[in-house]
Amino acid sequence: MEGSDASSPLSDASGDEFNTSGSKSKTQSRKKTQSGKKSNQDLRLDPGSSQVKLSREQRDWITTMWNTMFEGTQPSIIAQHGPRVLGKEQVRRWADMIEKSGKKIILNVSAYKFREWNPEVSQMSRSTMDIAAKVSGGATFDYTKKINNFLSVMQVAEENNLDAKYARPGFWNDPDMMVVGSQGLSIEEQKSHFSLWCIMSSPLFLGNDPRFMTKDEKLLITNREAIKVNQDSTEQGVRIKQSGDTEVWAKKMRDGKVAVLLLNRSSYNASDITVTLKDLGIDSEMKVEDIYENKNLGKIESQFTTKLNPQTSHFILLSKK
Repeated sequence: MEGSDASSPLSDASGDEFNTSGSKSKTQSRKKTQSGKKSNQDLRLDPGSSQVKLSREQRDWITTMWNTMFEGTQPSIIAQHGPRVLGKEQVRRWADMIEKSGKKIILNVSAYKFREWNPEVSQMSRSTMDIAAKVSGGATFDYTKKINNFLSVMQVAEENNLDAKYARPGFWNDPDMMVVGSQGLSIEEQKSHFSLWCIMSSPLFLGNDPRFMTKDEKLLITNREAIKVNQDSTEQGVRIKQSGDTEVWAKKMRDGKVAVLLLNRSSYNASDITVTLKDLGIDSEMKVEDIYENKNLGKIESQFTTKLNPQTSHFILLSKK
């Protein structure tokens, strides 16, 4: 690679080794990045040893990836941990190399837990363990214990919520891929899942095979109003209220609007859920819109209440009249 040297994660094209902590690389399709631009390819490098010998074919392939494939796209590089935890300086070397390349590349640190230095050296990083998906026996909306080290949708959301204070323009928490369209979730559970990832300003990475999505699933992940909430870079939305199995999540947006997600986590009981303007720090009446139905629900002067069936939600947008 042009501009590489022995201290860089990759040696130049004439060397027999790449001085990296990576053991393999591959490309993956991605839906989009938090910047709002499509990301067609990712380069994944799994740090497992300090130096890895590669065949000339492998070396040429990676060099070609760097030099030509990224033109006209906004790819991401995922620095993923292996037997040893990837350290700050190792990631910084990758960040420096990307900066010197002059290419618009997003660096995503995948280490299964957030570390306070991640925003210094990357544009996004994983904040949780893996979400349960088809490979682990199917996605699950909610349970209280890890199953084979995989988390439910709600466990992932709870862990990601703890790191909301670090999210900002230029760095976003990655709570793992979405499992919309994957085995295990009802369409209502998928709607709650997608709404959570949108309100948390999470990267919207599809973790399923889009060829086999239903019409309802496709309509869900392409909903323009929900995606607008996700793409607003003001903040990561957070849980502001919890009572038993009911929760309220909120995100303040740049134009003064507030996205609100009312959620019933119960597996058995329907519940009335209320959010007040006081909960949201608002002191004047607001207009309410249903995000998925794109419908005006009237105005609220003090509070909004909705009745929700088990494991369903209501995603609304509040704005000044």
